[in-house]
Amino acid sequence: MVLYPNPYNGKMKSNQEIKIKLYAEAREPFEIEIIDLLGIRIQKTNFLATNTGINLVNIPTELLSNGTYLVRVIAKEGYRIS
Repeated sequence: MVLYPNPYNGKMKSNQEIKIKLYAEAREPFEIEIIDLLGIRIQKTNFLATNTGINLVNIPTELLSNGTYLVRVIAKEGYRIS
């Protein structure tokens, strides 16, 4: 999983989006969650990888307040947090 743009560069604005590159071994569903530092899920997006290899997901951030968040990607083989 690759997540960008880097939110710590001081240039990300609330009306932008984050981009997540996910690697899929086959056509498979992913669940993407944005979680605050208290562990509360702020946003959830379902994504279906349409091809084997790298898939790009755009997640809008206009509803997020300034702060630090975690992104959890859940796939059939488990999850990864970034």
